[in-house]
Amino acid sequence: MPRNSKRSTSIRFRIARSTVNYFRLIYQTFNLDIFELNPTASYPEFEKGLLATLKPYRRPHAFLPRTLGFAAAIARSAKSVFENARPIPFNANQPLFVASTTNQKLAIRPIFDEMTTDSFWFDEQCKECVSTHANRLRIPFIPLVMLKALLSKGYRRKSFRHSVATYCEIHGTYLAFRLAFASSRPSCIVISNDHSAFFRTLEQAARHSNIPTIYVQHACVAEHFPPLNFDYALLDGQDAAEKYANKASRSKVFLVGISKYSKSENESRWTGSPKRIGLCCNALDQTASTIEIITTIQKSLPDFEIHLRLHPSTPASEVDKLIRKCPAGSVVRNDAKTVNSFAFCKSVDVIICGPSSMMLEAAMAETPVITVETDSNTDVYGFQKHGLCQTATSAHDLSNLIADIETRDRGAFRKAISYFCEGFNSPSRPQASSLAATLIENISNRQQIPTNWKQSKKHGWWRYSSNEPELEAETTA
Repeated sequence: MPRNSKRSTSIRFRIARSTVNYFRLIYQTFNLDIFELNPTASYPEFEKGLLATLKPYRRPHAFLPRTLGFAAAIARSAKSVFENARPIPFNANQPLFVASTTNQKLAIRPIFDEMTTDSFWFDEQCKECVSTHANRLRIPFIPLVMLKALLSKGYRRKSFRHSVATYCEIHGTYLAFRLAFASSRPSCIVISNDHSAFFRTLEQAARHSNIPTIYVQHACVAEHFPPLNFDYALLDGQDAAEKYANKASRSKVFLVGISKYSKSENESRWTGSPKRIGLCCNALDQTASTIEIITTIQKSLPDFEIHLRLHPSTPASEVDKLIRKCPAGSVVRNDAKTVNSFAFCKSVDVIICGPSSMMLEAAMAETPVITVETDSNTDVYGFQKHGLCQTATSAHDLSNLIADIETRDRGAFRKAISYFCEGFNSPSRPQASSLAATLIENISNRQQIPTNWKQSKKHGWWRYSSNEPELEAETTA
């Protein structure tokens, strides 16, 4: 065959392949399940789960929020047409680390720092580039979202009352990532969120581009969380693995431990009599109950310092309002926006809080934890069930538990922690961040799993084996 004929055939083949890939991309974009990609709004289990058990949760019912959501999405898309859209700056053939909130960054940044191969951190500049491209690319799909809003029924239809903007972003975000991966393909993607629309859309785009995805747990897991759809999941411990195992998750699970926890920083908080109490509250806690706890402790344990820490999302005005209602000079304010949670837990002798990840943070700092039983305080994470904390039935009972905190069995406490954090009782086990980094490098380089990881025949998840037995339970006797 003449050379020109071969070249012509090759060009026609490339054009045909590009055309097929283009139509496949458009088809996959049109067929995205926007409800599956936004489970926090479209799964009734979320409202029946964490939000409903902590506090009556009210969704806006008016027609106005839905209309304004569509209008805002269209306005942002129109504005993006006139903006200068820069290419999304990924590095090809390198692991891509993606996080958005502070907790997510704390979960994967230690792993990123342990990587021995070049890796790329998805920063704010990358996020702005993706957002600009997504706002443009979603324009043709906004009518499709409006049509789904009209045709959907039940809980899914109600979800449009408060998630219109999120639904409108999904198609554009998916296309922006697919096009970016076509020009600069990461070797794998490390993600620290499993249920927000942005991260689930990123996972879908990566899967359709045949890029391995790795999920790193960034906070405690509740029973109502959706199944994991990542290729690999690096979980904190057995608690998370068991909860996800009941949901037909497709991920290959590794119990690595908590990456942000450093054993070298740990020290016992069980020496001497407790004098400093850390009281942690969030927007779901009743102000009257908080003030009652503070007043009771002040009367029964007058020599104790109470350090009050509110959730970082709490407005400053609400913090000031609560402190003004407390007895004068009864509390020391701790700023959650500037003081690291782990450092705060180490600075006090006992933590009082409701069901939140703060319980586990305190336990890993070996600071005893107490929770107060109320109608709205539900054991959504299983901390009470597995002995991670003690439970007070009243404010008076709380004072007694604080006074007797030194008598608690330290060995049982440490065993409870190891159920949530793999390897907590194995002193010579490598740091979780180091184990996770090694696994990610192997996945990135398409290498086999290291031989010191053993798969459980019963459960299917993988555990690190250092040929070292876990420490036996210690007693305070």
